[in-house]
Amino acid sequence: MTKDRRIISPLLLFVVVLAVFEFTVRLPYVLYATDAPALGADAVVHFFGYAEPARVISLGLTIVVAATLATFIAFAVSGPLHHVSSDRQQAPLVHWSIYLIAPVFVAAAVLAVVSLGAEALIEDLSGKRSELGERGLTWVLLRLAVFCHLIAAIFYIRVVQTGSLIDKLMFLVVVLAVIGPAVVFSQRAILISFVLEVIYLQLILGTFNIRRFLRLAAFILPALILISALRPNAELTSLSDALLFGVEKAVQSRYFLDFAKIGAVMSWAELQPWMGPIVFGFIFEPFLGDQIIFYKETGPIIAEQVYLYRAQNGVTPGFLLESILSFGIPLGIMLFAAVMTAFLRIEKQMLQARSMTLGGLLFRLLIVSKVSLLLNSSLGAFSFQLVTEAVLLGAVVLFISIMGSLGARAHLHGVGHA
Repeated sequence: MTKDRRIISPLLLFVVVLAVFEFTVRLPYVLYATDAPALGADAVVHFFGYAEPARVISLGLTIVVAATLATFIAFAVSGPLHHVSSDRQQAPLVHWSIYLIAPVFVAAAVLAVVSLGAEALIEDLSGKRSELGERGLTWVLLRLAVFCHLIAAIFYIRVVQTGSLIDKLMFLVVVLAVIGPAVVFSQRAILISFVLEVIYLQLILGTFNIRRFLRLAAFILPALILISALRPNAELTSLSDALLFGVEKAVQSRYFLDFAKIGAVMSWAELQPWMGPIVFGFIFEPFLGDQIIFYKETGPIIAEQVYLYRAQNGVTPGFLLESILSFGIPLGIMLFAAVMTAFLRIEKQMLQARSMTLGGLLFRLLIVSKVSLLLNSSLGAFSFQLVTEAVLLGAVVLFISIMGSLGARAHLHGVGHA
């Protein structure tokens, strides 16, 4: 009898990577930017707003360390090691009818990019394009295009099950449909979610190894760099310049556990009236209206009040900052750790289950992989996208199930007549 595999939580490793990035990459760059004539005064404003740099750094790092430690403690109590059964019952073969669905979402990805127009793409290939304005055709197409990451996950399962060259080629096509809109619409979180999904599937299906992971990284990492490098203000003369510029822009970004953003915003918030439970604003807004700040308003407020510029999306807070703005540092960190622990429990159920339907696997995969969106934006944005994609996923799984049942009945009917 083979033993179960024990693996450490990928979610915990993801949090570790984010925290290590803050201390080993972002912190040295921020310290350099505080006194770098080549970067100018704009770099100081970019990282600290108009707050005292020393205060921003100390406060931001303290919050990040406290949140990371609280998450570690919560994970230690819940159990960060998962026992993956080596004899688990695999999901039934993904029905061929997925080939009828995939072209719809791949076409939506292509049309979402094309709908911007050639001139807009040439001028700004990977610019910040708002999704919060008019709910026009491009917005609808983008919502469908974003769902390609789950279509790719379904094809990955089928590739493992069949080993078919056609399935592998279709998987590659859908992966390209994931990467294209992510680069053009500057959607880093989608790419990170997709990487997490493939890692989870490899662990569940027993196909994980470093070589496969590196092949995936060879596709995704350049796309993540291109999102920052392909901007209209980038004057690049070589591939190395593009890579260095992309890495530098990633360090300058205000995403995930950015301690400089957290410190700057909290330094500003200390002097302001309480903003209310904005983390739950998307729930209370229909009842309280203008009495509570909606999650879409938080980013523009931070941009205007802290960094003194106006933008439709502004500076997205991320779930950690959103939580402490809502309830203060101690309670906000507790809320952050509690929600991350809820993700861990779902991850544990998914990895340790001895049997699971295709729908059950994919729905859990969708929830856990969206942790990157939650850390990068807000609980409201996370909930909206989760519900949207869950509805689409439900329709896809139902269609595959119905087609599979009809095919099985037709086969049994043919056998009976024979």
